[in-house]
Amino acid sequence: MELSTEYRYRLLRDTLHIVERDSVPYEVVRTETREVGRPLSWFDKLARAVFWIVTGAVVIGVASWMAKKGGAKHP
Repeated sequence: MELSTEYRYRLLRDTLHIVERDSVPYEVVRTETREVGRPLSWFDKLARAVFWIVTGAVVIGVASWMAKKGGAKHP
């Protein structure tokens, strides 16, 4: 179904006029969000410790692998 540009324009214009006429202004209330802090549990501390230990082990392992592969000769 092909509609002419003029028809679509008039339909849009009339719709906007109806919305402007029928709109009721109201006060917008914004909800304030904030993050509530909590102390770390023993599991949180354990998880962080394990993460940093594993990360350190991976970094040391990659560094030693790169040193072997690079052909660094020890006296």
